[in-house]
Amino acid sequence: GVPDALPFRVAVYHLRRRSAPTSIRLEDPKTGSAGTTGACLLASIGASRPLTYTIPASIPHAFNISGAQLSFTTQALAYRGALASHTPNPRRETLINLDIVRHRIRDCTGLTLSNADIWAGCRDNAISRNISDFLWKGLHNAHRCGAYWKRIAHFEHRADCTTCDVPESLEHILTECTTSGQAAVWQMARTVWLKKHHEWSTPGLGDILGCGSMVIKDATGKPKPGRTRLWKILVSESAFLIWKTRNRQLFDASPCPRASLPTLLHSSWTRAVDNRLAIDQVLTKSSFKHRKLTRTLVLETWSGILESD
Repeated sequence: GVPDALPFRVAVYHLRRRSAPTSIRLEDPKTGSAGTTGACLLASIGASRPLTYTIPASIPHAFNISGAQLSFTTQALAYRGALASHTPNPRRETLINLDIVRHRIRDCTGLTLSNADIWAGCRDNAISRNISDFLWKGLHNAHRCGAYWKRIAHFEHRADCTTCDVPESLEHILTECTTSGQAAVWQMARTVWLKKHHEWSTPGLGDILGCGSMVIKDATGKPKPGRTRLWKILVSESAFLIWKTRNRQLFDASPCPRASLPTLLHSSWTRAVDNRLAIDQVLTKSSFKHRKLTRTLVLETWSGILESD
């Protein structure tokens, strides 16, 4: 369950095979020493490679130590180890969606993400936990829409959108359908974004499912954390609102009248974004240890788009 376990095992093998003592010095990357500068340069070169580098994994049996020391093993660690020993069969829909996200992120940032990077993006701290679950199911194509209903007897008619008369896929709901109110929601996101930033393009399926992995840069190629965080919040909250609106209109006994839908969407979207702003303000307090946000990041995210500004 340890990320990049194979390179670590290979490195440990080369250290243990030396007969002489080996010392390792930990340096602060901010010092700018020759060692840290060279390591950062090599890491950047490796991250920008178009193809994955295959690490030589030939380790003699005497040095290939597996398992974990029982005195340091926890239940969570043992469970992750048990899961790692069984490789799940890949799902075709999941692989397709992962490739959609991967190609979209590469077009926008120039980086080719691994599957693990994309899954980790679903749990980005800019995304609410319930929306993380929504994105996770979206990548697995596990939502109850479209082809899902074709596998259930007597419910095959739900596979198609009753308004647009096309398959009701997640992409159709979030970017094309008129019943879900997606056009109005994305217009509100666009209006807020353009208060401070100059360019906006309506997100596609790859942008939405991979929003947690997106990195927005300036003209010089420098990442902009505040701008990236705002984009993640707007896209994730908007997509989830569209999904909830579709479910309400389709399954509720008394759906919102078509004429009242824009008002409902505006109030719901504004409330969702206001809640995220309030949460970000609270998370700047020192009592939040691992989830604490810096005041600078919050200001970079929200300044320039508030009504008081």
